Amino acid sequence: LKRIDYSLIKGGTDFVGFKAFASTNQSISSQTTTVVTFGGEAFDVGSNFASNTFTAPSAGKYLLYTIIAVGALGSDTVDIKFQHTLASDSSTLTGSTTRMGPMDTSGRDGAVNMTAILDMAANDTVDVRIFIFGAKTLFGNSTAGSSATTFGGFKIG
Repeated sequence: LKRIDYSLIKGGTDFVGFKAFASTNQSISSQTTTVVTFGGEAFDVGSNFASNTFTAPSAGKYLLYTIIAVGALGSDTVDIKFQHTLASDSSTLTGSTTRMGPMDTSGRDGAVNMTAILDMAANDTVDVRIFIFGAKTLFGNSTAGSSATTFGGFKIG
């Protein structure tokens, strides 16, 4: 039996991950692309999330997800996307988009979600954008576990 040093088998300390949430409701204008506001953080390992934006601390693949709760979606359609801005030249990539709607009744609330894996370079940024074909309210809550609108992610490789 050979002795192994703990430092050789313990987990790495380079985990990058965050979960942000909408801490208040947000009004969205009709037919206007709007950055979704995330006023709170459940956790932010590495401090890479600020001002509604995640900044990649190093190159790699990142799994990102969002859930957006929309009040009284009704017959309107909603589009959400991750807007990935490249640090190298400030160009934007918006290849990750999802759409939902219309609902069966005008008073029905809806939740739109999206998950994507993005190949990011150091200092690339990502935020969540929404476009709705009617003025609506996104639901938030000041308690992290109670907010229906969230944005999070972590580095996977």
